[in-house]
Amino acid sequence: MSSWTWPAVDTALSDLFSYIEGSQSRLQSQMMAVEVGLRGGDVESALTCANIYLFTALQTGGRPLDSLTTEVSRYIKEMTLRKHYAIAVAIPIRQALQNFQSVSIDGDPTIITPPNSGGVGPPGRNKRGIVLYREYILRLMLACFFRKYDEAKTIIKQCDEFHKTNKFESISSQDVEESFLVGIICTSIIENCFDEEEDGIDYAQRALDATKKFEEWAKNGPHFQHRLALLQAQVAFSIERDHEKAAPLYEEAIRLAEEHAFVHEQALACELSAFYERKAHVDFPKARQIFQVARKLYGAWGATAKVTDMDEMIDSCDVPLSSLWA
Repeated sequence: MSSWTWPAVDTALSDLFSYIEGSQSRLQSQMMAVEVGLRGGDVESALTCANIYLFTALQTGGRPLDSLTTEVSRYIKEMTLRKHYAIAVAIPIRQALQNFQSVSIDGDPTIITPPNSGGVGPPGRNKRGIVLYREYILRLMLACFFRKYDEAKTIIKQCDEFHKTNKFESISSQDVEESFLVGIICTSIIENCFDEEEDGIDYAQRALDATKKFEEWAKNGPHFQHRLALLQAQVAFSIERDHEKAAPLYEEAIRLAEEHAFVHEQALACELSAFYERKAHVDFPKARQIFQVARKLYGAWGATAKVTDMDEMIDSCDVPLSSLWA
């Protein structure tokens, strides 16, 4: 199939507009497109949609991680059998799942290099570029959730270099993910290092730019709002040093993430709120309590590695912060 025309796939790949729908309806559309393709014989399009479904399900927290691991293994088998290039993203997705779940999987099939252009895919988007960009986003997600800020600095620079040579025609879900993750990472780097600019990156400006983008995107639908509130809370805490402003924004981010069923980002908002309470107010009992909520939410998502991480945060609530960011 050389043209990008069938309705089920168009619905599944509405990118930025799918964020307005909400994560569950978006995932249902994508799953429908996969099944329509597989049953109708259009395996090429079906496996492309499977790849997008997996990426979306992980990024939005819309599926429990154990279920998603089963699904990614199923699709990887199909992609291996068909020698489909979508495996180039499916395998990094499975590797990201391994990191969140603290599990190991024996052996991965050979990654198929995607064609440079043409075939199934949104118009104007280079396939190799999309594969590389999605891998960067997955690495940013892991760096953000596991506080690997030295690695994050490298990935941010790689994304910057990528954008110099890859110009996409429209905003995509990857663009949204990058803006959010970079904003959270940059504010955390500032709070950790007390340096708003380092290694040629203006972390404060990058965080402010990300927040400004979400201020616009949040006007289009409610499913951007918890991310906007969390970015605003982080900016208030780390850049503006306005603790009174930050506190209700963390609470709003937690509430909105729960309301819109983004369980993993509700957990992240709780985690960042706990660090805020610990550092801004030196309120160790409250920080411990919020870490415990984050632990429960990460457990509900299936992220056993983050449950262990939260256990360490709970147990070390009286340890100086500098040792926790090492």
